[in-house]
Amino acid sequence: MGSERRDLTIQQKILEIVPEAKQKYVLWKLGLIEDDWLTLSKRYLNGQSLYTVEAKYKTDTDVQKAMRLGMKILHNSKMIELYNIYFDKAKDDVQSFKAFVEFSDKFFADESESELISLLNGVDIDE
Repeated sequence: MGSERRDLTIQQKILEIVPEAKQKYVLWKLGLIEDDWLTLSKRYLNGQSLYTVEAKYKTDTDVQKAMRLGMKILHNSKMIELYNIYFDKAKDDVQSFKAFVEFSDKFFADESESELISLLNGVDIDE
C-alpha cells in the first residue's frame, strides 16, 4: 500500500483529506488551479465570496492539514529546481561547486538516514 500512496497525484492526496469543494479551494490557494476565484466559486463553492470561504476554512483542521501537505509537496519540487540550478552553476565556479556539495549533503540527508535506519531495522543484536 505504501507504493500506491506515492503514486497518487497531489490532487488525489488532498482529496483523501478533504471533500472536493475544499480540495479545489486548497489547490487554488496553492496556485495549482488557474481559474479566477469567481469561476472556481461558481463551479465548486455555490458562488460564495473568498472572504466567506476563508472565514469558514481558516480554522478547519482538515483544510489546514491539506494545505500543509500541498505546501510540503511543492517545497520538495522547489528543492529539486534549486538542486538543478546549483548543479548548473557548479560546473563553472568553485564557490558554486562548494555550495552545490553543501546543498546536496543537506538535500539527501533524510534519504541517507532512512536507508541507514532501514538497514539497521534488519539487524538482530544479541544481548
